[in-house]
Amino acid sequence: DAFGNSFPVDVRKDMAVGYLKELIKKKKESDLNNISADSLKLWSVNIPTEGKDLETKIYAENIKEQYQAKTLTSLLASSILQPLDVKFPTHKFYDRNQALNSMLKVARYNYEGRSRPDHKDHGFILIPGGIGIGKTRMGWESKNLSSILSTRDDNTEFVEALKDPCYVFIDLNSEYKYITGFDDVEDSNVRIGTRVAVASGLVPECYRLHKLIATNNPKLFELPNVISEILQRRFKMKQRSVEAIIIHLDEYQLYIDDAKLYQQLSWIKSHEFFKSMLREIGSVMRGNNMKDEYDRKYFIVPICTGTSAIDVHFLPTEYTQEILELKPLNYVSAKSMFLDKYDYSKQTTDQGRDLVMQNLKSHHSSDLNNDDVEKLSADFCNFVLNQQHFHIAMFDTGFIPKFIDDLLNSSTLKSYFDWGNKLFTKISGRNVTKVGNNPGDWKNLDDIRTVISFGLTGHHVTRDFLLPSRTSIGELERSGLIYLFNTKDEWYTIVMPFMLLKVLNNKLLISNVEPVFPDHLLLIPTHVFPWQWEDFELLYGHFQNALIDSLIKVKESKLLSINHIIELLQLKLEKETHDNTILQINDEIKKNNINLIDETNMSWQLSDIFRGALGADTLLQRKVRLHNLKVFTESKKFLATTDDVASFDKSVLCDYNVTCSLEEGIFRCYKGNANIDHRWILDSADNGKKLAIFSQIKYSERGVITKMSTSDIKGWYDITMKSIENYMNDYDVVLVLFTNRKCTGKINIETMPHLLLIYPENLEKYLSPTFAHRGLVDRPGENNH
Repeated sequence: DAFGNSFPVDVRKDMAVGYLKELIKKKKESDLNNISADSLKLWSVNIPTEGKDLETKIYAENIKEQYQAKTLTSLLASSILQPLDVKFPTHKFYDRNQALNSMLKVARYNYEGRSRPDHKDHGFILIPGGIGIGKTRMGWESKNLSSILSTRDDNTEFVEALKDPCYVFIDLNSEYKYITGFDDVEDSNVRIGTRVAVASGLVPECYRLHKLIATNNPKLFELPNVISEILQRRFKMKQRSVEAIIIHLDEYQLYIDDAKLYQQLSWIKSHEFFKSMLREIGSVMRGNNMKDEYDRKYFIVPICTGTSAIDVHFLPTEYTQEILELKPLNYVSAKSMFLDKYDYSKQTTDQGRDLVMQNLKSHHSSDLNNDDVEKLSADFCNFVLNQQHFHIAMFDTGFIPKFIDDLLNSSTLKSYFDWGNKLFTKISGRNVTKVGNNPGDWKNLDDIRTVISFGLTGHHVTRDFLLPSRTSIGELERSGLIYLFNTKDEWYTIVMPFMLLKVLNNKLLISNVEPVFPDHLLLIPTHVFPWQWEDFELLYGHFQNALIDSLIKVKESKLLSINHIIELLQLKLEKETHDNTILQINDEIKKNNINLIDETNMSWQLSDIFRGALGADTLLQRKVRLHNLKVFTESKKFLATTDDVASFDKSVLCDYNVTCSLEEGIFRCYKGNANIDHRWILDSADNGKKLAIFSQIKYSERGVITKMSTSDIKGWYDITMKSIENYMNDYDVVLVLFTNRKCTGKINIETMPHLLLIYPENLEKYLSPTFAHRGLVDRPGENNH
């Protein structure tokens, strides 16, 4: 009696069948005491709920078993693969040849090792990185690996397989994300198999994972069965000897987050939960549970893209792993992106050409002669490219692909557009400064300050380096909040684009925390108010101060990180019972205690404060002890003319009639002061004489070619040493000459033992990529991040 024995179950439209079984089992626990939820059979029937048929008996012949199919082959209705259209970016792919070649190397490796049983004969590709660095796009480009194959490649079979691979894109943040009632019920073979089946178009009537698991028996979709069905259709369609299958898992860190959240798993177990799906892919790569007819007839290229590099790791005894570390682009690529969008000759569609025509008509305020369109368009593009405020805005992106997209977001090219403020608004609107306890949040403001410090100083970190909140650099990268640039092995620098620095600095400002820079000095130039050298002069003292503060912060953070590691090891030691493990932990604690002593005793050198400066080795190696300073502006000249000799005075009269000690700040000299623009004192690490730093800036505006001869440098050196000779009894004097002028002739540094020279050859290293372009260098090196 279907009506008499029915009972309600509260279900959702998109609920997985596995979860429905669990609800039924729970509802009828007493009747189903010895039956597992997984073994329940469900039927789809029509039961009358009103009218004269209300009491109608439902006979067996009217009942349709939902799971009639016993094999996947008998279930599938389509003889071809019909994948859904994936919206790929329309713009070109830039400056990623090295990464493409690394992907090709893994593809060839997997081709050569196809169906071999040894794990080490098969490789996985991991592409981690910050939001917008180009991870997903890099994975998409795997479809085009044949385009970089050498014409001399004699392996026809491999070449043909890559010309049209079966590309399976699985976005774990969208249609294929974690599903409660399915992912926590089914084993890994089914979890990955169902996703590959839907994404490959094997079941075209089920265009979403929800629909497939709601209307079919998921257990039929174990990965070996799915791959076999894909191969059967590909071989029938392509008629070739070997097939290439690319399985691209995107945003994998979010699947791990969901597993942790919904199953209350530890981080380690949630990582393993995702990794178990990768192992199923690896098993198929090795030929396990595959039909003999497909032996050595296919190879798989698995690609994982996401913000995290710490979630996926294979042991040496497992599969090989190729990590592609994507770096920012460069000016040449950014310029190409600009021209591809706004230059008439680069347009490939009528819509693109029409937009360019509209831009030209707006610029010229008149009708155009079509014969001149390409030239006029090229001239207009060059006009914008050469605008100083656009040039600076381009470099302010740090050449992060997403930031360049933000900059070039407008379909309209205008003569005097406010590029920089648009970029600032875009990045600010992304929640990149939110502080909280949710995934994707900064844990505290001190972490933000520390990251800025590492970004400015360029000091190397590892992904397991702990910030003040005990969040690791790797976890911060996982949240998509920072960008790392690989220097060597496991060491990285933090990429700090100027505009991201301004956004983070502004967060400190509005949170009543002392910012790294006064916000008004991080000027966003416009056509009306361009960036000028005077702006940099105002910034210079604060930049030097920020660099000193950052070095202090870096050391504090390193000590804090080591102490955190020791504390964690001690907690682990308290719980450990195995003698061998106890010995290993004690060895680790001992090693970290040695690191702690070494770091505590470490002293900074002048070469750390004046990075890249040209000077005598003995001067650059001079050890100093740093303390926090403030920046002041003097209220009168202490050198009125170039041949004046300054009186010795440890007190400095500053703005607002405030008198300060010379040793408590960085002092910007009064306007028009001779020979020197800034001065400050540094403590000596060996308790010897303190160092008095006297600095002058000599500049040329961008686009103006001004040269400086070696005799000019020596002349300034001699006259300035004479002008501050009264300070030499109390201090060791250091002169710093900062110039963006081209220096001519051979610089004989031995004749100027007190000089540190910062000039075009080393200016970018000193200022860092964050600020180099604001030193009005015509073309800062694009690849030094």
